[in-house]
Amino acid sequence: MNKIYKKAIISISLLIFFMNLNLTAPEAKASHNLQPLNEIYSFFQNEQLELLEWQVLMRDKVKLKSKSVEQILNRQFPDASVDVQRLDNQAEKIIINNHNKMGGFTEQLSIVHQKNSATAEFKYILKGKKWDENVEKMVKQTLNQQVLQLFDKIPAIFTCMRAQTSDNIKSNYLVDKFQEQTNMDKLKTLNEKNFETVSGYIHKWTIDEIPISQREKMNVQMAVRNGLAHGSNVIIGTPILVTEY
Repeated sequence: MNKIYKKAIISISLLIFFMNLNLTAPEAKASHNLQPLNEIYSFFQNEQLELLEWQVLMRDKVKLKSKSVEQILNRQFPDASVDVQRLDNQAEKIIINNHNKMGGFTEQLSIVHQKNSATAEFKYILKGKKWDENVEKMVKQTLNQQVLQLFDKIPAIFTCMRAQTSDNIKSNYLVDKFQEQTNMDKLKTLNEKNFETVSGYIHKWTIDEIPISQREKMNVQMAVRNGLAHGSNVIIGTPILVTEY
């Protein structure tokens, strides 16, 4: 199959997909609370951990209605690359990747649509390698002014930060230090060789929560892996870790 023919097929698939895929903007903008990322970054700095990456993930099902997704993407991601994947005879996945030069972060929007379905699964990931007040401002602006136009309502939101250190720091030391800084209630702990995960609750964070029992809810999870060639890896996420660790 030659390149021109392949491009034609992708263009036709996109056209058919976007002709059938429409959605409404949310009625109100969310006021995104990025306090956890700020506090996690402060913890990394206090413990001299090198920030590797931060991430904000939003996902939800979207009703297919009056506003053209193609128009929204052209307005929000004019320079993005687009990839179309046919999952099976009944489902299609479109992945949009965009580099936000001004904010210094990358955006990815994936849309999974089942044939003849009135809804589609939207997942948006925003991530970068630098965090400061200017980046936080740009992230809030992006989430409020752009991304939420893709959703019917405020979607499920997950955040995380990943760091490393050249020292082989014991995991319980880092967990104790994080607990001390944030007043985290430790709820569940999993210990393995050179690896520890902790699920907890931080009362001052007004973010999504996940029930873990009839009486308890968690809103933060921390994982520490040491004994690595370069030292130790640390990842902290809210309300739960949704990335590999």
